[in-house]
Amino acid sequence: MEFKELKNLLQYEEKKLFKKADKLLRSKGYNTVRGDDFSYLYAEGSIPVLLVAHTDTVHRKTPGDVFFDPKKKVMWSPDGLGADDRAGVFAVLDIAKQYDIGVLLCTDEECGALGAWKFTEDFRVNPGYRMIIELDRCGDMDCVFYDNIAYDFHKYIEGFGFVKSGGSFSDISVIAPAWRVNAVNLSVGYEDEHMKTEHLYLEPLRNTINKVKQMLSNEIPKFDYKERTRYASVKYGRGYNNSRGYYWNDFEEDEYYSDYCDVCGKFALEQEMEHVETELLCPECVEVLCSKCEVCEFYFTKTARVGDGTGSLICPECWDDLIYEQSNLTSNKESDIIGENRSDKDEGDRNGGGWKESDEA
Repeated sequence: MEFKELKNLLQYEEKKLFKKADKLLRSKGYNTVRGDDFSYLYAEGSIPVLLVAHTDTVHRKTPGDVFFDPKKKVMWSPDGLGADDRAGVFAVLDIAKQYDIGVLLCTDEECGALGAWKFTEDFRVNPGYRMIIELDRCGDMDCVFYDNIAYDFHKYIEGFGFVKSGGSFSDISVIAPAWRVNAVNLSVGYEDEHMKTEHLYLEPLRNTINKVKQMLSNEIPKFDYKERTRYASVKYGRGYNNSRGYYWNDFEEDEYYSDYCDVCGKFALEQEMEHVETELLCPECVEVLCSKCEVCEFYFTKTARVGDGTGSLICPECWDDLIYEQSNLTSNKESDIIGENRSDKDEGDRNGGGWKESDEA
């Protein structure tokens, strides 16, 4: 049954998919809103979670033949499957049948999230959602947060078995900052997206659906919204315009970001912070807690500090390398001495045994 439902979603033209999704949501008691020119389909729910997916794909046509391997539970099509993101649409609608959540299906995500931009123009204020979950990520257990740095929210999502990964852009990259709501993109089982060889594994898709249902079955926690902030550093210079006879200002603009220290939680510019082992530290914490290795010149925690007996500070990794090199050097010297002794002994044996070059002649 799941294969048949998925196959239908994959083969629908986008406007037909909108109409089918609208009809399904209305049959479940939702009041739906359509954006102009089918830019989005939105339905508000009572649970403070908004589920998001996009209805467009990179392929010009919907797939003709769709194949399914029941043993491996994988789907594919020689025309390009379009599981990015029809698998997410399936997941959102499947969850909406059981849970009264917010639903948002957007168009033109592959063109720069145009549907999401239109949605934020029409709905400028968050109606009360505590988090947004987009179902539009490849793989099986990824969770992607983009510029969101609310780490307590990250840990909450990871607590359901997801593994943090990196990503470039999706609909929530537009919606989450506009509403200042924490958002995450979760895996829905497709691989080789944007290619004709794209395939969809049903078990990871079903696992993500079940994990989201598990979240929705409990009280939804509220986390403070934290976002990586973009700044512009403007450097002014001066020039002279001979034709006008006056000076003007010229400038260059550099982009940089801010983040929170993993130790003290202080907000600081990212270029002033240091990555120490697995954490990002502000300058004050670096000064108090860390030392700079005199070999690799990276910072390391003082609790892991190793001295070489000369007063130098060496990180554990460089110390291990140094010990390894010294042990190899010692071994090589011993081998050389043994080799020299063996050569002397061999030469003595030859001479003692009466063998000489003159004898051979």
